Amino acid sequence: MAMSERLGSASSDRSAASGLTWTVGSVASRTGLPASTLRTWERRYGIGPTERTSGGHRRYTELDIARVELLNRLIARGVSAREAAQVASTYDGRDAPRPPDGSDVTALVHEPDAMIHAVLEAAATHNGERISSILGAAVDTHDVVTAWTDYFAPALVRIGEEWSAGNVDIAAEHLVSERLSVELRAFVHRKPDLDHERGTVLLASAEDDQHSLPVVALQAALADRGIACHSLGARLPASSLAKVIATLDPRVVFLWASLPRPSVDQLWKVVTATPPSSTVLIGGPGWPADPLVDPGDREPTRTRDLADAVDRVTGLLA
Repeated sequence: MAMSERLGSASSDRSAASGLTWTVGSVASRTGLPASTLRTWERRYGIGPTERTSGGHRRYTELDIARVELLNRLIARGVSAREAAQVASTYDGRDAPRPPDGSDVTALVHEPDAMIHAVLEAAATHNGERISSILGAAVDTHDVVTAWTDYFAPALVRIGEEWSAGNVDIAAEHLVSERLSVELRAFVHRKPDLDHERGTVLLASAEDDQHSLPVVALQAALADRGIACHSLGARLPASSLAKVIATLDPRVVFLWASLPRPSVDQLWKVVTATPPSSTVLIGGPGWPADPLVDPGDREPTRTRDLADAVDRVTGLLA
């Protein structure tokens, strides 16, 4: 069977299962890749849409998008575009293949101190491809909770310390955070069969909080357990959160706050006034230690760390 036939069959099966297809413009918005790049990759490497509408318009399936993201990820790691396309074209939506980059990252992902040092060195020289290669290999090798706890979180702390000491600039810290976010989101997209049946899990950061990386990490860690999430990212206004909760009636709501929040504010009122059908979990150092809770309202459950949050969500959905 020809490769194009195999790809068409796989994407058709996937499309039939999900019922969703996407235009090139939608894929560009979703992946952050220019539409011109997507068209070039389709023309040059055959990585593109495999479905057609009744009117003959070509559409991307979820598997097509996963292949595009894998191609982009491998190129970011330093793999040649042609080699990356060969790997991506045979990707079936399950575990990601190891990239043929011949680098030293295989050894680094088993030595936390060495990996953290390598990330710091790459950040100091703004070597984004090197950072992606290291972080991506760690995600591929370990479960997400282990990768975050033993590798990623310590690396972020160290680079924050280096910035405070004046050894690196803030751009280096942003680069590591952005590359890690890309790797974690790519991991989620490589999980095609997440469970949507046990109830909605809603994730977001507090309304003034730009730090969404812990939320992305939780989404990836839950995907590692087979659990789908509805993630709303950073800086979600309290009024919007209330509307989403009323609309979706989620089983679990998780909110992250890095910045200090007052004991009484609109977001806290929304959190404590959620209906009994929703359990609210909170994480991060920004939540008040002794908040004021109105009579009849429920104080949310605090989570200690990523592992605790994952265990609590999993338990609530059991």
